[in-house]
Amino acid sequence: MVFPKPSSESDLFLHSNFASCYGGDSLPRFSMPENSMPKEAAYQNIHDELQLDAIPKLNLASFVTTSMEEECNKLIMESINKNYVDMDEYPATTDLHNRCVNMIARLFHAEIGEDENAIGAGTVGSSEAIMLAGLAFKKKWQNKRKAEGKPYDKPNLVTGSNVQVCWEKFARYFEVELREVEVREGYYVMDPAKAVELVDENTICVAAILGSTYNGEFEDVKLLNDLLLQKNKQTGWDTPIHVDAASGGFIAPFLYPELEWDFRLALVKSINPKNDSPLLSSHLYTINLLSINTTACLFNSPHPTSKPNITFSLCCLSHHQTHFTMVFPKPSSESDLFLHSNFASCYGGDSLPRFSMPENSMPKEAAYQNIHDELQLDAIPKLNLASFVTTSMEEECNKLIMESINKNYVDMDEYPATTDLHNRCVNMIARLFHAEIGEDENAIGAGTVGSSEAIMLAGLAFKKKWQNKRKAEGKPYDKPNLVTGSNVQVCWEKFARYFEVELREVEVREGYYVMDPAKAVELVDENTICVAAILGSTYNGEFEDVKLLNDLLLQKNKQTGWDTPIHVDAASGGFIAPFLYPELEWDFRLALVKSINVSGHKYGLVYAGIGWVIWRTKDDLPEDLVFHINYLGADQPTFTLNFSKGSSQIIAQYYQLIRLGQEHMMNMDIY
Repeated sequence: MVFPKPSSESDLFLHSNFASCYGGDSLPRFSMPENSMPKEAAYQNIHDELQLDAIPKLNLASFVTTSMEEECNKLIMESINKNYVDMDEYPATTDLHNRCVNMIARLFHAEIGEDENAIGAGTVGSSEAIMLAGLAFKKKWQNKRKAEGKPYDKPNLVTGSNVQVCWEKFARYFEVELREVEVREGYYVMDPAKAVELVDENTICVAAILGSTYNGEFEDVKLLNDLLLQKNKQTGWDTPIHVDAASGGFIAPFLYPELEWDFRLALVKSINPKNDSPLLSSHLYTINLLSINTTACLFNSPHPTSKPNITFSLCCLSHHQTHFTMVFPKPSSESDLFLHSNFASCYGGDSLPRFSMPENSMPKEAAYQNIHDELQLDAIPKLNLASFVTTSMEEECNKLIMESINKNYVDMDEYPATTDLHNRCVNMIARLFHAEIGEDENAIGAGTVGSSEAIMLAGLAFKKKWQNKRKAEGKPYDKPNLVTGSNVQVCWEKFARYFEVELREVEVREGYYVMDPAKAVELVDENTICVAAILGSTYNGEFEDVKLLNDLLLQKNKQTGWDTPIHVDAASGGFIAPFLYPELEWDFRLALVKSINVSGHKYGLVYAGIGWVIWRTKDDLPEDLVFHINYLGADQPTFTLNFSKGSSQIIAQYYQLIRLGQEHMMNMDIY
């Protein structure tokens, strides 16, 4: 484990930051500072800069919750240092997640028994949920076409032109033709009849929206289902429906319970916000993490647990309490009574609900105490030394996290100061990795939910760049492959399977538990999109020899005329090597290294839920992966898999970079 050694000055309490040497100068924007900064000064400076952001509670335009009860906030901070993927360590949190899936599935009338578990997953947001649902439809359609001996290379998806940008991302990233029904004046949702006209044998699904981004209107899913049933009967197809209920999924069951839009309709196979998709075995991964087999179907592995815990606070709202004006629950008088002792109340004896949302509400104090008590069955995060994530941060950083936990990072026009801190992190990390950029030039990169998302984006960039080159040369581009060691983390296998890339693995051997560069280069051919090297193997923490790999690959590229590049998965080592081994060449100093990912929640010393991907130059990020959207009045480029996401971990990363500086990062205790 890595613990920075604070100098004596760093722990001095500054009674007034404004009277100190840290109150006058601007905070660093491009490079990580040489020296550390006292924690009080780091907090105050960042806190003050963030005053330039809009007030989240006044932001009524971005469709996200900006205020929660104090009891809920308390639960968030109590579990913010848990990594949800460590299911063996945190069984109570895992159980709360499963209860959320069960409750939401039953709200949507899923066909499951009274005590049967539903199929679904909590995701970072509806963007990830939609990617997973769309991928499930694509794989299911492909498998059926393969079994029938029919072509399976031209999938399409039908939806309205009013869909959120994540649907366009899904189509482009996963190579699915997007067929849009244009909206018209006075009719700002998808016309079901026109949608069904666009359906053919290659349609993987029709996507309907329950709560259009334009005006909040629900599309007529019942009519779509009926028309599509007729077409399926006439043609022999079985085209299904996905409902994007990102906005309406928690409104319709309560305000319009008779409205048929969900699993009551035969062709509705999946619904988000929670992704109850028709998962395939090819979608699932069983990984042995911390000695227990864990089944995973998400894009992201590290995952903060505070969100499942908070979603479970559905149990304190109930059916009867969920009334909406601007979608604010109206508390009953009983609900706001303070319980001096939860254990002496009627709420302290019974088990919390597991399968269905309760009929009656529960006082907030009782909801907090019950969830808090159940979570005592989880392991203590600070004693978890096996899962490679940070479990403790300074109180000043925790304070910054809580102050910004209600900001949606994607609202860049609303939160310009947070956006600027994100860009500073990208710049600092890129310069740590010796990116080829000018002194005041912005680097190319992005904050992600973790290294899994970062790796997906980097791999996708390599695939698109390789495909574009092959198309321009008039060569086949349907057989991409990726070379790496068999010691890679499961996210590389996910990338290969999800994005249809052949994974060529160099087997490790006894006494040599990393990828052999020479054997890796032997596997490279004209269809190789990149070779992935690991700086910090999951097996033993060993760094792979990226310098030797680069030299051997340069020789092969020269002999063949290819230009096969390298990606470095520095999830573990990216925040160690620059400080402890500054002379080691593994990064952008090597000509073929085009992108690097690093986990902020490992040795970047931030809680789970933050990663970074950095590209060498702008040319290494294909333009067709970047979407320009006008969101809340500002043009915003976006190229991440997720759309909405919290700002707190980004701010926490910047805190650690300026708080510790290179001075402290060079003086680590490694156990």
